[in-house]
Amino acid sequence: MITLLTRENFIGEFKEILSLVKGEINIISPFIGKKTAEMLSEILKDKNEIKCKIITRFYREDFIQGVSNLDGLESLLKTNTQILALNDLHTKLYLLDEAGIMGSANFTHGGFYSNHELSLLFKNEQETMEEFYSYFDELWNLIEDDGDWNITLDKIHKEKILVDSCLLGRKQGSSRPNIIRWGAKLPLIKEQDHIEEYMYNEENVDINTGIWLKFEGTGEDRFPNDSKYYDAKYKRGEPKITSFPRNPRGIKSEDTLYLAVVSYNNQNKPTPVIVGRTKSKGFDPNNKMVSKDKNNVRFPYYLELEETELIDTEIKNGISLLDLYRDVGIKAFPTLRGRIGVNNQDITHLHFRRSHLHITQEAKNYIDKKLNEIFKNYGRKTI
Repeated sequence: MITLLTRENFIGEFKEILSLVKGEINIISPFIGKKTAEMLSEILKDKNEIKCKIITRFYREDFIQGVSNLDGLESLLKTNTQILALNDLHTKLYLLDEAGIMGSANFTHGGFYSNHELSLLFKNEQETMEEFYSYFDELWNLIEDDGDWNITLDKIHKEKILVDSCLLGRKQGSSRPNIIRWGAKLPLIKEQDHIEEYMYNEENVDINTGIWLKFEGTGEDRFPNDSKYYDAKYKRGEPKITSFPRNPRGIKSEDTLYLAVVSYNNQNKPTPVIVGRTKSKGFDPNNKMVSKDKNNVRFPYYLELEETELIDTEIKNGISLLDLYRDVGIKAFPTLRGRIGVNNQDITHLHFRRSHLHITQEAKNYIDKKLNEIFKNYGRKTI
């Protein structure tokens, strides 16, 4: 369900959704206001189980002008909230468990109460929420990779002193805007890769194919390509599950997953390599790993698997995604249907920072044919 939000109903809808949140709140907003931040802080103080992440700007001139507020940021940091700073930020996105809001409203009193803003509220729109969360996760990871851009209480306290000094200077006659900006400086990010791309669908293609690439491992910790994935699964003690950084809400029972290990192909080029296929038993909300240190579990959610078939050979002998991109191209991904001007680089970047990704029947046919050839030549292991 998609609902139009204006000044008349924005804050009412937001508060209603906020009251129902049990798991996570993710916000992207260039400006953070004092009243809105304190409203959220009051809720988070009583709900320690909720994790909150915020991406915002940290421009001194914003604080001088009062369009963003250091006291508001401070109140959030005193709860279970982590805040990262990003330069050149314009996106406004609010993710509250299974609901999402995208539009023009900043997280400020003006954005929520008094300005003429226009936003869309998404409820029970699983595919859209998948894209929103993927966009947020990718942006968050890119900021963390760029450096330490965590906004801390110490950073805020020092900034308050500098802002007060600038305000005093303004009173004494200085009027030049302050150019100090602190935050990650990222290369141009194509936001349409995750949001506009999903919203734009010229051929009205249903991307919910029930066929997925499921990525195992990370770019920072690649599987050795001379090892067998089958052995690695048993060594990790998780032969019948696959893990995710967040709730894999889109994967249903009986969906097909192709396991793509982040490794190197037989030419030693870095790429995911498909090493097997399996079936999902569907997501159970109770399928969540726990740890004494809750922040220590990077991939806490998991799916149980059945009918798993793995290649009985080294990872490098699997199916390189580079081959899939080359041989099937944009036909491999339902989200690329109807897109104009998509090049090979766009395709090869599609899986970056993703835990899972929809593929088409054409891609499935290609992978099945290649897998069956590998099973015939090297054998298969079943779990």
